[in-house]
Amino acid sequence: MNIKNVPLENQVNEILEQINKIIPIKIETKKIRITIPAIQTGKAYGVVSPYKETENWKDNGDLEVVVKVPAGIIIDFYDKLNGVTHGSAIAEEIKEE
Repeated sequence: MNIKNVPLENQVNEILEQINKIIPIKIETKKIRITIPAIQTGKAYGVVSPYKETENWKDNGDLEVVVKVPAGIIIDFYDKLNGVTHGSAIAEEIKEE
């Protein structure tokens, strides 16, 4: 496996998959539904894209996306998201059972 010349957080899922083939590892994740206003989607897409499970573009241009983020970096994720959306994104944690 090679480390790419992109930010590590963009590679975390791929790296974990490769490590998991050698060492059983489980990282706690948080599943979150986020609605991003149309005016903010351009900048916010880059933040949510590495963690995206599903996306749904609304008729008004808003983006609803479900992400799965490692629990250890959830605060950093929210900080980045709030930074690019100026706090206008609506996030709701989805409880997994």
